[in-house]
Amino acid sequence: MTDLHIVGAELVESPTLRSRHLDRVDVLDKVGTLAMLPGNEFATVKQVAEFFGVGVKTLESVVIDHREELASNGYSILTGPQLTSLKKVSYVGLRARSLAVFSRTAILNVGMLLTESDAAREVRRYLLAVEATATVEHRQGAVELIRIQERMDYRNILNSLKRGGAESEDYQFIQNTIYTGLFGKTAAQIRKTQPQVSGTPLKRGTGFRKSTVAKDYLTPDQLRILNAVVLASTAQLTANYPKGASVAEMLAVVNGSIRLINPTAVGAA
Repeated sequence: MTDLHIVGAELVESPTLRSRHLDRVDVLDKVGTLAMLPGNEFATVKQVAEFFGVGVKTLESVVIDHREELASNGYSILTGPQLTSLKKVSYVGLRARSLAVFSRTAILNVGMLLTESDAAREVRRYLLAVEATATVEHRQGAVELIRIQERMDYRNILNSLKRGGAESEDYQFIQNTIYTGLFGKTAAQIRKTQPQVSGTPLKRGTGFRKSTVAKDYLTPDQLRILNAVVLASTAQLTANYPKGASVAEMLAVVNGSIRLINPTAVGAA
């Protein structure tokens, strides 16, 4: 018990340690029932505070102290068209001009930061137990699952562009818009400047066959952010452009998703 407490304290204090656990949002369901807004994508400040059993001011204090980290993991403030869309399907007050929301990843992030919450302590205990028993293969499998999901949703973006009359080169343009908006590099630049971390294993020895796919060069943290943007874009396309989106419409969706998921990103201004 003492060791878990000590490591738990280090988890609270270390952004690097926290980043290693951000794919384990399933832990939230082990701790309690988390109320979410319609669509099960975001929760409000009140909902997150209730889940962790703390006051709204306590949660807001954590956000102030760790805003950049939480923003990179799905905390954002909705305004304008994004808030209007949410009002149509939720109980959010019609007069609200802005609304702070947390993705499930951001909620897990909060659980690794709150020190005055029994639920947050339970979150950290589960994460530590997973860390103690997980093998390298298990950790890699979790990353691969994200990659598979991200590829599936990328197809939705491609299909929407095709239905909207776009050409194949337009898809590459949209892809690079996402990459440069999030990471400041095109897909080709990612491949040239970052080490390959995934792909087809070599038949002999360790490592991977040389890949031409930029996603195989992304770190797990980069991959999570990219996946979140693709998911957000897919949701908007399904709701607003069921018959397909033009390049201009797709650009608006993609840039809006980047600002929503990662307000501090290169292309979020």
